[in-house]
Amino acid sequence: MYLLLSISFVMYVNDTVIRTLIGLPLILFVPGYTLLLALYPHRHVVKEQVDGWTLDDDLEGSVPVNRFVSERGLSLGTRLALSFGLSLGLLAPLAIVLSVLGFAFTLETLLGSISVFILITLVVGSIRRRAVAPEDRFVLPIEAWFSHVSSALFNADTKVDSALNLALAIVVIISMVGFAYALAVPNYGEQYTEFSLGTQTAAGQFKFTGYPTQFEQGVPQELVVAVSNQEGENTKYTVVVELQRVETGDGSVQVIEREELTRFTGSVEDGQTWYQDHELTPTMTGEDLRLSYMLYKGDAPAAPSTENAYRNLFIWVTVDEST
Repeated sequence: MYLLLSISFVMYVNDTVIRTLIGLPLILFVPGYTLLLALYPHRHVVKEQVDGWTLDDDLEGSVPVNRFVSERGLSLGTRLALSFGLSLGLLAPLAIVLSVLGFAFTLETLLGSISVFILITLVVGSIRRRAVAPEDRFVLPIEAWFSHVSSALFNADTKVDSALNLALAIVVIISMVGFAYALAVPNYGEQYTEFSLGTQTAAGQFKFTGYPTQFEQGVPQELVVAVSNQEGENTKYTVVVELQRVETGDGSVQVIEREELTRFTGSVEDGQTWYQDHELTPTMTGEDLRLSYMLYKGDAPAAPSTENAYRNLFIWVTVDEST
């Protein structure tokens, strides 16, 4: 249940604090803990066995006692420390496995591989625990923890030690949260969108050079746009295509007439490229007309322009009157 809830929160909740708090134990503690549960299902037991001793008159004394110490299972402190260490150590092997299998090392694939690992070790650990006598099984001493905390808080002799331990625990937690932030919260780096215009060849290949510059009034011309999403999240785009008659002068461009030819909308996953082929059938005629493509994140405004577009590109074309 915890595993399903953790993955759901980290994948679909946009709140950074919640994602970090939920993703922290899932990535930095749980994998190592379940691995140790599979490897060491016994509780920690230390036995000291005295082999015996004898009196020796010649040595005028006794022979030193031979003591044998046998230890089984892991102490709680060792188990917790190793859980963090092993969880961190598992990230590199998991990344290698994902690479070998042809998967990109993303948040989704990381959580998926960790979840599979946790489930496997949980099953193995549960089977091994059932084979151990109930009194010898490892269990978390939750009641003892509460008792120890209560004693530390209300015992005057241990207040200083308790304060130091509490400060140390806070420092460790803050450090772990800071480290987990980079893992549980997507780090997209520079966010941008690539916007390109091209044509489609007879073989179905996209070509982003050699744009058509000659159009005929009322005759459709096929072009294609490519929108590459590097925004770090699924993004909705709207493309507006206009044919514009412009005047240039003093380094400025003024649109004096415009004709909207088409517009289209698409939703693009992060890291994916959207190719949209479309036909343009201009009715405006003339030379040095600007065929302008304006890209918007989300919906386009009521009055689209190159100034308010998220990305824009254009080519100069001539549209001849139909014969």
